[in-house]
Amino acid sequence: MNAADTPQTLRGAGLRPTLGRTTVLNLMAQAGGAPRCCEDLYRSAMQAGRALNVSSIAHALADLERAGFIERFTSKEERRLYYRLPVRAQAGPGQPLVLEHHGRRTRLDDPLIALRLARWLADQGEVLGEGDTLVVRIERGTPSVSDGTGH
Repeated sequence: MNAADTPQTLRGAGLRPTLGRTTVLNLMAQAGGAPRCCEDLYRSAMQAGRALNVSSIAHALADLERAGFIERFTSKEERRLYYRLPVRAQAGPGQPLVLEHHGRRTRLDDPLIALRLARWLADQGEVLGEGDTLVVRIERGTPSVSDGTGH
């Protein structure tokens, strides 16, 4: 995820791009899928010159998890909560996303839609790879044709 696109991506999910949310999402993206705990993110934010407290980071993590940007898991060894970008969706936002309707294709450039579709596909057991294009086809049901006999 590009840091410049973060505010637009958050708005697309219905979230205000606050300092906490944008900082946490950018730090998670910089981690490249590596798990991070709240304290790790706090230290990274302080090193980056962002004046955030642990409570603000925890609230941002909860908001980002609810929106589907990150996922939470518990370390059994440390009994600590960790967060990471969804592994199954990392290929999603950069994937070409195309809407097909009546044989006409239109490219969609909404990373949130691509992310959610990639996550849904992963839940179905389908993983998008590099170079794959995701095509969403709209088909309307056709009415049944009567043969004139009333059956």
